[in-house]
Amino acid sequence: MLVNETIIEQAISQLENDPDLADALLDEMEDSHPIIMAYLFSESFQVLTQNEREYLIPLALIIYQSYRLIGKPAFELSEEAIGQAEEQNWEIYSENPAKTFRERLNPFFEQAKEEDLLAFLEDALTIDDDAPEEDIELTKEGRDPIFIGLKTLVDVIFLPLAAAS
Repeated sequence: MLVNETIIEQAISQLENDPDLADALLDEMEDSHPIIMAYLFSESFQVLTQNEREYLIPLALIIYQSYRLIGKPAFELSEEAIGQAEEQNWEIYSENPAKTFRERLNPFFEQAKEEDLLAFLEDALTIDDDAPEEDIELTKEGRDPIFIGLKTLVDVIFLPLAAAS
């Protein structure tokens, strides 16, 4: 595991406390990894509401900033790698007949290399009926592609790094 809870919390804190960091990270991703940006704005996420799209990007930035905080080792991305990872994640997700969102994620945790990032995504995407109204409104139809998309990013960014270490 490359990213622990402390790194994730540090990434969140940095993004919350530095209003310019999000724009800087988006610019860096556009310059260094335009495939990530293309993916985040691809048809995979057309089912999302405007609120969900606005939630997807900060979550992706937390993942990306976590990557930067571990020393920013270089990684190569291709559309093919993203497509394969996304397809594999949808397959795992759809093969699990569990009824609740949390239960459907269990197979991902069984084989997780980045368990803390997955736990962060699970918590960020769990719909709480008792949540305050100012919390993001996630639909069940939007939550699944957000999870799969962000899990795909984790896979293509961190799994090659874990294999190299």
